[in-house]
Amino acid sequence: MKLKNLFELVGTKIITKQTSIDPNTGKISWDVEYEPDFTDVLNSFNTLIEDLDNTIKKHGIRDASIITSLKALRATKSALLKTLQSKYPEYIKDYKN
Repeated sequence: MKLKNLFELVGTKIITKQTSIDPNTGKISWDVEYEPDFTDVLNSFNTLIEDLDNTIKKHGIRDASIITSLKALRATKSALLKTLQSKYPEYIKDYKN
């Protein structure tokens, strides 16, 4: 993997551990683990929900489809958060609700 590709791994925590150094060549070996981080995903849900809610209130939107979409976004975020909290808390340890 190239260094530029590492910066494209949004939503991924990269854990590296140096495993050895070749005494003859100086070559360094590493173990690399990729751990999902859903903090950015949840923050994106928060922003989207807040922006949509503010737009609905600001413009007095009463369209049932739009309001239903807002409720669906809240429910989806809630279901995702509940699953992550119960099964994968390490994936959201930096998330501030």
